[in-house]
Order: sequence, then structure tokens, then C-alpha cells
Amino acid sequence: MCVRVVHSFSMTQEALNRAIGKALADRRRAAGMRQADVAQSVGISRSSLANIEKGRQALSIFLLYQVADALDVGDPRTLLPRSIPSSRKKDAEVVNIPIGEASAALSDEELAEVTAIVSKTVG
Repeated sequence: MCVRVVHSFSMTQEALNRAIGKALADRRRAAGMRQADVAQSVGISRSSLANIEKGRQALSIFLLYQVADALDVGDPRTLLPRSIPSSRKKDAEVVNIPIGEASAALSDEELAEVTAIVSKTVG
């Protein structure tokens, strides 16, 4: 008997845009700069920068480097978020783990509960 583990993950363009935008806005604020100052420095409108920071507009690699320069950041990668949140479950990976291996970390009570659930589900 095996325990079926489903790991779901997803990264959408919208989630990436929002995460990058938030990271940029946080870094800009920490530098004490206004949107208008950064936008003028890189040659875009303040509203374009606002849209980037809200995740409504994607940021090109070229513009990422320009913003890094405007914020006096040595490495543009420091402007990118450390992780990207999932906004919806899209892809799933199913892993079957033998019950003996899965049960090693469970108490007797937890194992009995899992066994009861599996028995009801399997029939």
C-alpha cells in the first residue's frame, strides 16, 4: 500500500510581475526616492513605473538594469524577489510513497488516522 502525495505549484506572469513590482517599490522607498525621480532617471513616465510596481506592467531586462542604476544598486538581481508566490494551482506532481516509509515519521495515533482515511477512500 502506498500513500499518494500531490505537490502542486504554479508561477504565472502576473504573480511574477507583482512580486518584482513589490520588490522594486520596497527598494525605491528604502532609498528614499519618489516614483517620479526614478521614472525620470530611466526615461519612462511616473505612471509606467507605478504600473510596474503594482504588477500591471512587465519589466524588461534592460529597464531592470536602468532602475538598478537609478537606485544606485550594484547588482540588478538584488531588485528581484527571493521567491515568487503561486497565485493558482496549475501543475501537479504525484509521488507514491510506500506506507512503511511514509509512516516512519508518524505516531501510532497519526498512522491509525491515515490508515482509516485511506481505507475509507480506497473502499
